[in-house]
Amino acid sequence: MEPLTGARTTTGPIVGARTWGGLTGLNPVPRLIDGGYVNVPNAPFFDDGQWLIEGHGLEPDIDVVNDPARMMSDGDAQLDAAVKAMLEALKASSDAIP
Repeated sequence: MEPLTGARTTTGPIVGARTWGGLTGLNPVPRLIDGGYVNVPNAPFFDDGQWLIEGHGLEPDIDVVNDPARMMSDGDAQLDAAVKAMLEALKASSDAIP
């Protein structure tokens, strides 16, 4: 849900890989007589006459896929790209930095 919130505001670009697109919530249901339970997806994210990101996910502004094998030696490519984007935005900003 956080990437969707960020995409709808001007907080900055979304950096990373497309989200998986499964935000339908599960409301609690009573337990079955044998102690088990059944979950029924019943709280999808629907707004403005359309599904928001359900079934597809949210496309990032800056697409960066992390390779888990390279993360052990080369660091976090998504974090590096996000820091680079933030520093470029600060340089381009006319706001005074405290």
